Amino acid sequence: MFNHIVILRNDIKSILSKNRVLKGNYSFLLTHLRIKFKQIFFKILGIKKTKEKFLGIEFSFSDYGVFSHLWREIFVTESYAFSSDTDSPTIIDVGSNIGMSICYFKKCYPKAKVIGFEPDPESFSYLKKNIELNKFSDVSIHNVAISANEGTLTFYQDKAVGASLVNSLKSSAMHGKKTTSINVPSRKLSGFINGKVDLMKIDIEGAEYGVFQEITGKLHNVHNIFLEVHQGEGIENEPIGELLKTLEDSGFRYAITGSWGFLSHADFISSPSRPYALMLDAKRYSHN
Repeated sequence: MFNHIVILRNDIKSILSKNRVLKGNYSFLLTHLRIKFKQIFFKILGIKKTKEKFLGIEFSFSDYGVFSHLWREIFVTESYAFSSDTDSPTIIDVGSNIGMSICYFKKCYPKAKVIGFEPDPESFSYLKKNIELNKFSDVSIHNVAISANEGTLTFYQDKAVGASLVNSLKSSAMHGKKTTSINVPSRKLSGFINGKVDLMKIDIEGAEYGVFQEITGKLHNVHNIFLEVHQGEGIENEPIGELLKTLEDSGFRYAITGSWGFLSHADFISSPSRPYALMLDAKRYSHN
């Protein structure tokens, strides 16, 4: 209970912050409290709800708990907030899941051009539906995996939750979950970077290292990056240093934060084979 109170206090502080991209503080706060109450109420009573309306957005999903988690991470804490020198930024969203990130981008920048990628068929069906429900223009979505190679890849799905947040191209990223596997088409991301990209967001549960290496030659086109960096169960020392050096050599400054609260600094150093996820926020400061 105390943990929930602390989280809610932090959420309220974030919502009332003057530095937010999305304004409307008090109506935003009421929306958050309504969603949190529903989440608890539905969980206690075992009620299944698969639709919600918030901030003028209609949204479909398979699980209310997953929806409320995405709402908090993306809209409340604004984990993908960025500043743009244009009201029509170009955004590449790799790992769009069911579309909450795209809804956020279009709420911040209604004229944004967004290219989204999601390999999981069930997640993609919700993504497509949510784009259509809100009649978003200039949004193109692709039911493919982004990878270092083009062709067909094995994709691992969480059997417990439909449209899960932890589906992956790497079995080690599933952290002991019961999985099923399917084949999905894969594309190289470099083929979609043909000009200025104001923001590139990548969240693909462990496949980011190969993808990042593949687009190195086109990073000069990218101005802001949100990258979730993962290490799977039983794997030691993924090449984070190489990834960071690539960013530095390409003219980016970056900050790293932990996105999983259970992994302390000591755990990260002393337990090299434990799974983790880190959020990397990078911004171009030069034009190398």
